[in-house]
Amino acid sequence: ALDFFEKLKLWEIMGFFLVLFLTRWFYVLTRGRKNPTLLHRFLKFHTLLAVFSGGLAGLSLELVILYSFQVYFGNIYHITGLIIALFMFGLPLGALCGRRPPRRGGRRPQQKKVPGGNSSIVSLAFVLFILGAAAFFLPYMMRWFSANLILHQGIIFIVTILIGFAVGLVFPLSLRIYLGKQEKIG
Repeated sequence: ALDFFEKLKLWEIMGFFLVLFLTRWFYVLTRGRKNPTLLHRFLKFHTLLAVFSGGLAGLSLELVILYSFQVYFGNIYHITGLIIALFMFGLPLGALCGRRPPRRGGRRPQQKKVPGGNSSIVSLAFVLFILGAAAFFLPYMMRWFSANLILHQGIIFIVTILIGFAVGLVFPLSLRIYLGKQEKIG
């Protein structure tokens, strides 16, 4: 099994999951007009999937940061605790900022109300997009700042806090969508 997965390319894996998601989305959109509970179940399932993927992305990026620190600076043992602590510092900051519902723009009258709010869904999608972009650009950022060691370490620490912050935002936004509530989440 590992040999099979080792031969897969990233675009093949992403394409597979994109086809699965679009197929499910199309199914729910065509059937969801007749059955609003199907739409709500769709949102609940994909909210749990968002929490899973957001947490997995955050932890994976933290491992990439630890590995890149080892590659560029040669010794990771004395700094591992600090990098993990910075990630954990960002988690509650993001959760604290995500407690209040996102601001809504002027809602159109014909727009259907989605459990948890459309703004929460858009905010969650944006945070997950930022985590994906961070995963894509992190190796390039490490190379760009590798010439200046102090700036490079500062970038590593700031990016670690921001990744923890983004993962922390995922939880209250997902909870709001999952529970179908618009008010402040504790």
